[in-house]
Amino acid sequence: MDRTNVNLIRALAEIKLKHDQNKMDVQGVSMEPLIYEGDVLYIEKRASYDIGDIVVIVDSAARLLVHRVIYIKDDKLITKGDNAIGSEEAEFSNCLGIITKIFPLSSKSSSSKKEIDPDFSPFITHIIVWLSRRMNNKFKAEVPGEKIFNGWERKIIKFLLRLKRPCSVSLSP
Repeated sequence: MDRTNVNLIRALAEIKLKHDQNKMDVQGVSMEPLIYEGDVLYIEKRASYDIGDIVVIVDSAARLLVHRVIYIKDDKLITKGDNAIGSEEAEFSNCLGIITKIFPLSSKSSSSKKEIDPDFSPFITHIIVWLSRRMNNKFKAEVPGEKIFNGWERKIIKFLLRLKRPCSVSLSP
């Protein structure tokens, strides 16, 4: 994608975040079951990011994404949605911030509408990242997507995420 488009999307997103007091409505399903479409995220700009952080990025295809950092290479963040099989890449400069709070407004949310802290213990975060990397490596090795999507790695990730955010949604994949 043209670098101009990436810069334009980043600039527009930064303006909107500033206008909306660092809040963002979620569109998409890549971070389910922790973050659902319709939820509101609180975002904080940081000087640096760590593996396991949930961040808002503008990727190399000029898409605004909420994903988990699974690798850091040179000046790039490699991210993956908890509900996705492949990864995306973004330069540090195209990271808009880290998710500090989730306010569940989705119809898929549990009856409790209190805000959710997206951080897990370092141990649980390490497991989620390790499983995400395994899924991404299988994707890169051209394992059929359905096999990865229905694999044990994704089932464990979904189980761990539901510890943080119990909901009334079916446990089937």
